[in-house]
Amino acid sequence: MKTDFIYRQLAWLYDYPGGVLLRGGHVVVGKELAKEQNPKIAELGIGPGHSLAYYPAGTELTGIDISPEMIEKAHERLAEHPEIQADLRVGDATNTLLPDNAFDIVVSFSVITVVDHPETLLKEAVRICKPGGKIYIVGRLDRPGVGDAIFRALTHEFSLFFLGFGTKMHKNIYNVISRYVDIVKRVPVNHVGSFPISDLMILRKKDKPLGAE
Repeated sequence: MKTDFIYRQLAWLYDYPGGVLLRGGHVVVGKELAKEQNPKIAELGIGPGHSLAYYPAGTELTGIDISPEMIEKAHERLAEHPEIQADLRVGDATNTLLPDNAFDIVVSFSVITVVDHPETLLKEAVRICKPGGKIYIVGRLDRPGVGDAIFRALTHEFSLFFLGFGTKMHKNIYNVISRYVDIVKRVPVNHVGSFPISDLMILRKKDKPLGAE
């Protein structure tokens, strides 16, 4: 599984440079979550735990990551945040074994572009989210325009060669869960200068899927 290889070999890269580069997504989601009271949150692909600093006090967090090295780093950071209660465990973000409809909020930061089957990650997020709950997914989506086309052309092959995953992902990937969620908004995040390298998709799980009785 490419994700397991990437995380085991490059945990150091995700821990510091990756944390700085991807901070913008954490900040935006943190502002969204600040209004929540004692939320029950699942994070799919918690990595080295950079997100812990952005969860509101009283959060009950379950964090999943496929890499034991990442979970170890996340545990080290958790000691700095006694205001949240967290269960951090090694597991597959696309098959968490968590119960259905169990979480008020499900989040995933820049994992959808790394997993072998991103559609499965989306379906898993929907499965474990309560009806009416929110899902926050940060990832790289295609945009119109020459500038973005050049960016994708330059970074896709580089990323494939050195990291094992690409940077091309069409927004239609969310069609696989469109029956079950409403798209609240799409927010550009993780800017390099004025250029956003990621997108935050904010989704709301429907009380009933389309066609349900």
